[in-house]
Amino acid sequence: MEFLIKAALDYRSLGLSVIAVNQFKKPIWRWKCYTSRLPTKNEIVAMFKHPDAAGIAIICGEISGNLEAIDMDIKNDLSKTLYTDFVRRLEQKAPGLESILVKVSTRSQGFHWYYRCPSVSFSKILAQRCCTELEKSCSPQEKMKVLVESRGTDGIIIVPPTPDYNFISNDISMLPVIGIEHRKMIFDVSKSFDAVVKEEATQKVFLPGSYSPFSPLDDYDIRGDIIELLVKHGWVVVERKDGKTIFKRPGDSDHPTSGDFDHVLGKFGVFTTSTKFRPTEGYKPSAVYAILECGGNFKLAAKKLLGEGYGVPYKQIY
Repeated sequence: MEFLIKAALDYRSLGLSVIAVNQFKKPIWRWKCYTSRLPTKNEIVAMFKHPDAAGIAIICGEISGNLEAIDMDIKNDLSKTLYTDFVRRLEQKAPGLESILVKVSTRSQGFHWYYRCPSVSFSKILAQRCCTELEKSCSPQEKMKVLVESRGTDGIIIVPPTPDYNFISNDISMLPVIGIEHRKMIFDVSKSFDAVVKEEATQKVFLPGSYSPFSPLDDYDIRGDIIELLVKHGWVVVERKDGKTIFKRPGDSDHPTSGDFDHVLGKFGVFTTSTKFRPTEGYKPSAVYAILECGGNFKLAAKKLLGEGYGVPYKQIY
């Protein structure tokens, strides 16, 4: 697609790290190297001549001049006023700010806002809601619907001229640089739409010793079946290759894959912010168990795993 190649080269000239994505918005080949360097012109041409190339994504964060984006998913908005309320509240908090951001309409009738800032972070869910009973009946394992999230360091954001993505106001060549306080205002307004009651963070509790075969958590890391655990919670095995088991997350998603378990490293990771896991972290099997089975309570997880035959009770050791 020549128009994609031209746009990608134009974006590169603006200091943006671009990659090609397929129709499911997934990168068509390995792209982590482009989080530390811009793709060459020859690499861009090769990428976008790939038969699966269907759109353009930009890697956010430092590599793209501290680019960050706000991603609003209108299809998950039950009120039908999320967009107008967001714009109104942001205008009240920071008059004129929304009008200088680069705004884009998306394929799913959502919206993106792009900007640069001296300080950006990894991608974060800023607002979500609980699934309705009807949604739960269709997808029992899905608990939350994301309303607003940020796309930050090492995350990617789909941009025009990807089909069905269109600039509404300004364009990439007009990316504004906003201050840290203005960024905080955008995040605060986004978080004001969060409809989920946050549970108090539970401190991780480890048994004596940095590593012990007697610890139920460490024992589960060795003997536990994380694949079975993830499937139990609605994750679907897509394929197995290169020492990894690839999964698709529970619930509706137009992405064919959402995460993988690396059997060599013994870590589970996700590529999406639409789960209970952070996309920038690797999780041991025991951490996955604690999050899925115990709401992130590691002390409770250790107790439950003891009951399931993992590890040895503390008193029996000493």
